Amino acid sequence: KYGGVDGEDYIHMVLGRHGSPTFAVFDRRLMQIENYPTYTISISGVDLTTLGDVIGRVALLPRMPAHDVGIMGIDLGYTEPTSIMLLYEKNGKIYEHARVMLYKVQYPIQEKVIDYLDTKFSPEVVGIDVGNEKGVTQHLLEDDAYLHKNYKRKLYPVAFGSWLELGENTDGEMIKTKLKPFSVSLLQEKTNAHNIIY
Repeated sequence: KYGGVDGEDYIHMVLGRHGSPTFAVFDRRLMQIENYPTYTISISGVDLTTLGDVIGRVALLPRMPAHDVGIMGIDLGYTEPTSIMLLYEKNGKIYEHARVMLYKVQYPIQEKVIDYLDTKFSPEVVGIDVGNEKGVTQHLLEDDAYLHKNYKRKLYPVAFGSWLELGENTDGEMIKTKLKPFSVSLLQEKTNAHNIIY
């Protein structure tokens, strides 16, 4: 399960020793790589300043292939770019369809881009990191302009700096862990089990 007695995972996770220095969160040797189309669009708010220009670029994304569940993940930013990932689950495996990178794009335009992508791709789940700009999330959830979209049904704000309650120990005390390391370990587990296909 951990790559044999000489494997880095076994040395680290079972024996509790430091292995060789690792410079990546995910070991590419454990990933399942397939050849399928994925699309990337980078948009600079310095070059494209109007909503119409930005939507015009995003509209070039093709529809997703047939799938079971559509997923949109959003990491908001301004100086650090916003990254919007469009994923789909098919037969229990998750594939990346597209990534939209927004560099220095005003938050009101980002909000409209997110709503446009939601309309075009109809994801069943939308996860959004609320660490940087809570206003966008709040508008999508509460603004009258979006009430018909019912984002409360599918938009999940995630504060990666927060604590996650996992349950209680035998003394009835709450077991907590930091959300970001827990999420990374879960993502590594799903990658190693080939539930996520790169």
